Amino acid sequence: EPTYYSRRQIDHRVAHLDALYDPESERMIRDFNREEVAFIENERRLCALDFHYWADRYAKIIDWRREEVRIEPNVAQRIILDIWADTERESRAIMMQQLKARQLGVTTLTELAVAHRVQFRKRTNAVVASADPDKTSKMAKMIGYCWSHQPYWLLPRVTRVHQGMPAEFAEINSSLLFQAGNQFTGLARGDTPNVLHASELCEWPDPENQIDASVLRAVHETPEVFFILESTALGRGNWWHNTWKQVKEDYPMGRSRLRPVFLPWYVGTDIWPSPIDLRNRP
Repeated sequence: EPTYYSRRQIDHRVAHLDALYDPESERMIRDFNREEVAFIENERRLCALDFHYWADRYAKIIDWRREEVRIEPNVAQRIILDIWADTERESRAIMMQQLKARQLGVTTLTELAVAHRVQFRKRTNAVVASADPDKTSKMAKMIGYCWSHQPYWLLPRVTRVHQGMPAEFAEINSSLLFQAGNQFTGLARGDTPNVLHASELCEWPDPENQIDASVLRAVHETPEVFFILESTALGRGNWWHNTWKQVKEDYPMGRSRLRPVFLPWYVGTDIWPSPIDLRNRP
């Protein structure tokens, strides 16, 4: 039976296990005993099965105050988590077109979900992309920061590194690729990704070819598919706007692969106004 440990209990266990490992020689000071092995097996299995448990206990991010924290889902993030959960319960692929306001934390949550799947789910082929290399780099840093703070016994052994980021965990046949929407060769050509997070699609040069003709045709829907197209609105009559109108019309009638989700700024009731806003403008 799985055991749910509190943050305090986990912090104590992690500190204890860290003391058994010498980072300079990259070797154990001694072998794990039976109790330590049981704890590690419990955490590996429970984290793999329960995203909430892993995110609450092990996923660290830099928040809007520029402080290192464990993620505590806000209102907008809980809405998205509930939609993912409902879709998983129905054994369907998670495929969404996500229209959102800025600063709701949805990109951060999605990056953590990608990191979780690559870290724990076998045979995950993940692609993360934004409009240009700089924005893609910001997304990569979220995953990189999270993985750099995972306990050494919870993260699979990294077998390939690309641009300073873990890119492959061969023991579970899992990989992660970062690309930019403004590259000439198209997105994920030649691959069959089952995990994709494509952001700021309003700013991509040719999303009709890169998404509709390239990626969507390569995705085979299974319950393991996690496919998020995300952007804030930018203009009318462009690919993102037209796709949104079509998906919004077709999804209720079962004619769209993508589920439309709109997150306006006012769902961020636990983000705005901040305590400082209230002090300055009561």
